[in-house]
Amino acid sequence: MNQNPIKAHVRISLVVSLALGICPAPAQSPHEASWQKETEARLQAIYTRGEFRPQKFQPTWLPDSS
Repeated sequence: MNQNPIKAHVRISLVVSLALGICPAPAQSPHEASWQKETEARLQAIYTRGEFRPQKFQPTWLPDSS
């Protein structure tokens, strides 16, 4: 019985996860819009309004040269 080690690993992982009741988390549904408004606001802040860009500053030397 010369099985591919990757296929054997996948089968073992599947059996163990089913035995322990572990299942993958469901993906976000495109029909559920609860996450879309918050995500849209954050993306606009990043790309449109530029809120996450570094701020410009003008450094000045102190009298003790620091």
